[in-house]
Amino acid sequence: MNGVLEEVDYTIKGFVVPYDLPSENVFFLRPRDGETEDEKKKRENIRDYVRAKRVQATSYLHSLGVLATNSVVLVPASRVEKIDETVKRVREIYEEVNERLAKEGYYKVGMPIIKKIPMVQTQIIGFKELAERQLKEKLDKKIDQIANIIQKIQEGVEEGKAKKIRYNLNRTKKELENLEEIAKELGIETDDQFALLGEMINQAIETLGEM
Repeated sequence: MNGVLEEVDYTIKGFVVPYDLPSENVFFLRPRDGETEDEKKKRENIRDYVRAKRVQATSYLHSLGVLATNSVVLVPASRVEKIDETVKRVREIYEEVNERLAKEGYYKVGMPIIKKIPMVQTQIIGFKELAERQLKEKLDKKIDQIANIIQKIQEGVEEGKAKKIRYNLNRTKKELENLEEIAKELGIETDDQFALLGEMINQAIETLGEM
């Protein structure tokens, strides 16, 4: 055989976590003809409950890493234990959901499907490109949101609203710091969007402090 074989690095560099969560869009939770007002209200309440739990479970999964697609999360190798903890938490959420549905006289929506697929460097490259695109789009939207908040602050806000805005800005700042750390671990480029957002959030908080 001619040439020199390149050494392949089989070190796990990250994990791909695809998931499929049962949703509220199931046939037995959809509106029906001939329902009484009480039956309709009960069904709507249960549907809202299942939706809220799905959103909660989704937020836990998304916090693991960076989205590659709407239902695939790219996670750094350093967070492998966090994956197991999150999967357990999400499964517990759906155990609770199914238990309540059965108790209320409905069918169960079933359990989530969540996979933890280890990736070496060569495998992770394709997912990294997808994740980079998704993250940049997300940060662009966040920049627009913070810009709108700054404009509203400059126009003037009440003291009660100012406290809530300050709380939300500080929470967003922590979330972005965590996301930036994950992106760095995965080698994802973000064109200084994190730095810009940090400056904008600090500006908004400082402006609130002057009011």
